[in-house]
Amino acid sequence: MKKTQGNGYLVIDDFLNEDELFAIQLYMQFEKYFPVHSNGWSKSWRLTDGAPFTSPCYIFSCLTRNTTLNAEIISDGMNVLSRKLLEIYGELREFLGDDWNAFSLTSYLYPSGTGLGWHEDDALYKGAYIFYAHPEWRPSWGGELCIIDTAVSSSAGLSEKVYDASENVLRLSGIIGGAVGPEFGWTIRDRNINESGIGTFVYPKPNRLVVIKPNYSHCIKKVDTSAGENVRCSVAGFFHQNA
Repeated sequence: MKKTQGNGYLVIDDFLNEDELFAIQLYMQFEKYFPVHSNGWSKSWRLTDGAPFTSPCYIFSCLTRNTTLNAEIISDGMNVLSRKLLEIYGELREFLGDDWNAFSLTSYLYPSGTGLGWHEDDALYKGAYIFYAHPEWRPSWGGELCIIDTAVSSSAGLSEKVYDASENVLRLSGIIGGAVGPEFGWTIRDRNINESGIGTFVYPKPNRLVVIKPNYSHCIKKVDTSAGENVRCSVAGFFHQNA
């Protein structure tokens, strides 16, 4: 494995061995997928981000050392990646901190014209990761992960107008203490990106794992039309406390 660390991120190349990678790729071909907006607008994606496809969400418990889907123990497929992440458990805790005991695993397919706009992950999570499972990727195909070099507050996605609003207006809106999106007007994130304008792009190289610390704004650039029928295949998830 080759490792690269920067502001807010850790990259590990050649994460799986040849057999493990092929097993994950086979699994991903036969997984069940549905559009991210199939149950209504998922506001993690802006309306202009297109409609990627997602799988059900698996959970790995570091306490039981089991991968589960709807409480059913999974011993193959996604469990290949769970076991590999468990092998670097100590390194992940050193990078992210030790306030977590589980992580999620969800497959995503990004076809041409789809991406994910600038965002920070939910404040409940202690970090996130992305593993690239496609067998081939070319520089002209897009789909890069971009990460801003400086961290922001956990409420960076809130419109500046929210901070100026009276308690009565917030009460009338029904949005109290929850995620707000899409953003209206400039946000803390917008200001930070606009004023800093410096970050890192991570190429979606096959068999690459990327771990991101909380509060670092990041996005997925759209997959270019030159990718044709090739899709950006990844497994992504969050590190969190599991009751």
